[in-house]
Amino acid sequence: MITEAVQLMLPLGHTLTTDQRTDLTRLASGLQADRAACRDGNPDDWHPDPDDPDSAAKAARAARTCAGCPVARACLSAALVADEQGIWGGTTEGQRADLLDLIGTGVRVEAVLSIATDRPRLAA
Repeated sequence: MITEAVQLMLPLGHTLTTDQRTDLTRLASGLQADRAACRDGNPDDWHPDPDDPDSAAKAARAARTCAGCPVARACLSAALVADEQGIWGGTTEGQRADLLDLIGTGVRVEAVLSIATDRPRLAA
């Protein structure tokens, strides 16, 4: 039996305790792709190419879609656990790195996800 917090490294160099990773995994398990607001959207909007002059507009369009999505919190949780690229749950990779930093300071996973999904995170 483990009696102390175990740190798990994520690919971004962030560490989460076992409990934090378990919380994120539990929340991500609620992801139902058939209910996702992006299910019929253009995948390029969620994976904008930095060399594309329209990438900022595509990212903003994706963020607006995510803002009204019923599974945004589960989507964001999945992206945090799996180190996904692109826009997930209305956040960019950099924003998710900031969220992982916040979780790493001891802020509860649920609180961080509420902050991130209760309003659009991407600037238009």
